[in-house]
Order: sequence, then structure tokens, then C-alpha cells
Amino acid sequence: MIPTALGAFKAWLDRFGANAGGSLREVIGSGKGTRRWVAAKAPNGCAIARIDIPGTLNTPEFLVNRKEALLSNLLRQSDRVMLTRYGGHPVDERYLYSRNLGGLKTLAGKRIALIGCGTIGGFLAKQLAQSGAGSCGGRLLLLDNDVLQPGNLGRHLLGVRDLARNKAEGCRDQILRDLPYLEVAAEPLDALQALGLLSRCALVIDATGEEALSIALNHHAVWHRP
Repeated sequence: MIPTALGAFKAWLDRFGANAGGSLREVIGSGKGTRRWVAAKAPNGCAIARIDIPGTLNTPEFLVNRKEALLSNLLRQSDRVMLTRYGGHPVDERYLYSRNLGGLKTLAGKRIALIGCGTIGGFLAKQLAQSGAGSCGGRLLLLDNDVLQPGNLGRHLLGVRDLARNKAEGCRDQILRDLPYLEVAAEPLDALQALGLLSRCALVIDATGEEALSIALNHHAVWHRP
């Protein structure tokens, strides 16, 4: 738990080594204005504190000319220094795309292709991304040569702003708006025109509902195995 008094906060940081206490001096001495933010990250969480410099030190003499001594001046009147604690939440890609899967493996780090971004494929594209596809060095490739029509709006991931747009490109942009860090590509191609791209993927999903295409893709995969 982060202390709420500046003196106790510095002593708390000093317990973790000289570098921690020195970092506080550097943060206080740098920056502008009367507010400083300090974050401490550890394996068991992230702690954040906001330090408000009191009005008595809000002058060019202290904030500019003598800012290297600002921490020492603050400690002399630490009872007047406001320190507010905040809770930190991880937002890195490994956390975001693995916390809901328990101990299961995610799709992170793999090259995955989804053929068809229609009624099923559009929602599946986002669910794949939420399961890690396109994260941690992986890539999610979306393929569809169709455009969004008004009749699709009642059952599709995309909405009015994407009318007349290619479905794969629209789904890619929707995913990247909602989910950070991901590598998502879109090709407005027929799958049979992109067999070279598919052969480099660890997983290929056919969401078109066309049996003939599934047979052709399986035939290509069997005959071009390493």
C-alpha cells in the first residue's frame, strides 16, 4: 500500500533500493507545473501516486531555478504536500488477450487467416482478435472480395458508416479501433487467388459456408504439405 505522506512515500521507495528513491527525485525535479505522477511497477501489481506541489513553492524560483532541490524543499513541508493514490491496471497485450482464457493457450504469435467476413466471419474475426490473433508477433489476415450492402446491416459486425466498403477492410478497421497492439491485414481477394498467402499460415478458417471452396482449400493444403 502506498503511503499518503510524501516523507513516508520516499522512505517506502528507498526500501526498494537507491534507484527507486533517485527516480522520485528525478521525477519531481523534471516536468512542469505543480503536478507530478509517479508509478511503481512490481510483479504483483502497479501502484500510482499523484503529487501536488503546494502554492508556497509555485514560483519560478523553486520550479525553475532551483528545481533540482525541489524534492528536498517539499520534504521540509511534507505535511502540506498532497499525495493521492491510484490503482493501476495492466493493459499489455499478453494480459488483455489471455486473462479470459484461464490456462488455455491463446492465438498469440501465430499467423492466422480467416476467409469470409460476412455474417459469421465478421463476428468471428473480432473474437479471434480477442483470443490473441494478431498479437505478440502474430498476424491475422482477413480475406473477402465482397462489399457491405444495406441488407447486411441487421446481422453484420459492421454498420452504416461501412456501407459499400469491402467487408474485410471494414472488419480490420473495426478491430483496430477497438483493440490495441494487433497486427491485422485485409485483402479484398477471392481465397483461391490468395493461396500463396494462406500457405504461410498456421491456421486457415473458412467462414464462407461454400462447400466447394472448403473442398478446394483442403485439396490444396493436403497436396502442398511440407
